[in-house]
This record gives sequence, structure tokens and C-alpha cells, in this order.
Amino acid sequence: LRRTGVTTMLMDAGLDTGAILLQRETGIGETETGGSLLARLAPMGADLLIETLAGLAARRLTPRPQNDAAATFAPRVQKADGALDWELDATALENRVRAFSPAPVAFTAFSEDAAPREGPLLRIHRAAAGEDAAPPGSPPGSFQIVGPRRAPRLMIACGEGSTLWPLEVQAAGRRRLPIPQYLHGRARTAPDGDRDAAPTAGRFLGAVEAARQTAAVH
Repeated sequence: LRRTGVTTMLMDAGLDTGAILLQRETGIGETETGGSLLARLAPMGADLLIETLAGLAARRLTPRPQNDAAATFAPRVQKADGALDWELDATALENRVRAFSPAPVAFTAFSEDAAPREGPLLRIHRAAAGEDAAPPGSPPGSFQIVGPRRAPRLMIACGEGSTLWPLEVQAAGRRRLPIPQYLHGRARTAPDGDRDAAPTAGRFLGAVEAARQTAAVH
């Protein structure tokens, strides 16, 4: 789905079930986030409201019933919904990261043996689906730090053998950082300052585990 839009409708006894008055559509950009889309839709909605009121005043609008058979339920987004399910393919995960930016923010959590020196939560503010396949035998959620030491990158194995590459992340209690700076910081916190002792591979928890662990922390 690459299109969305705004709608004006009449109120009735149901929830968003009233007859449609006017609609305007817009495309969803390849790198658009939930926040940037909202910023575009807000003025569109305001303009459509003005047009709707003028149309009603002039009696030139004909309400049309919604197709109840095509209706879907859209629950309120909760913080726990941002937990990333690594069984999904990387494109779906990239879309979720963009959808939950700037809030509630997509997140995951380290398994206990992957990052014992810091909190479990890792927020992912920006990410991109990779073109390269995950190494053979890599279970979803497993990660590797790859690339040159000056510009390391984080590769996460996802469903269907795909890979997700976080671009900007935020550890618990820390500020947002581009992935190379974040990885450099992890290396500096290794025991005795030994850069090579920082974990170069590990595993992120699944969505249910991550949401449960994060709820326990907060």
C-alpha cells in the first residue's frame, strides 16, 4: 500500500462509519516516516474541511455510504507495538521503523548474553532493508558487526533470509546516534577498554520477548 489520504464524513452511531463527503489521496514516499506523513496530511485535512463546509453550505455535496465489507479495525497504537518481529522480512521491518517514527519508536532488546554491560532496550529510529542475504544458517534476530573499524555497520538477519541495517539508534538512557558512533561507543565500554572484547555478534529478542522485557524495565 503506497497511498493514503484524508476524508470528511458525517457522524452517525458507529465509530467512523458515517457516509463519506469528500476525500483526497496522496502517495507515501519511499523514505517517509509517520511524522513526516502526518505533517503533510494535517494541512490537507484542513483544506478539505474548508471545502467540505463550503460544499455543505451550498448543498452541492452528496454523501455516499461506506463499504462495510471492506472495513478493517485499526486499534490505537501502543508502545509495545513498536517491538520488531525479526521473523518478518526486512522490507516489512523497515516500513515499521518508518511508521513508528517519531513515536512510539520501533525497538528491540538484546538477549542477555549479547550486551551484558548496558540496558536491554535499543530503539531504532532509522533503518534500511539490505540487498545482501543473511549468512546461511543465521536465525532471525541474530546480528553481526561488519565493515571497516572506522565505519562499522550492524547487520541483522530477518525473515526469508533478508537483512536489516539500522542507521540511527538509541540505547536506553542515551541520545540518538548514527550507527557507527553507537558501535564505537559500545567498543569503548568493553572491559579494560579492550576494543576487540566488545561483542561483534549476538542476538536480538523476538517481538514478544522484547516487549515483555522492556515493560519489566519501565
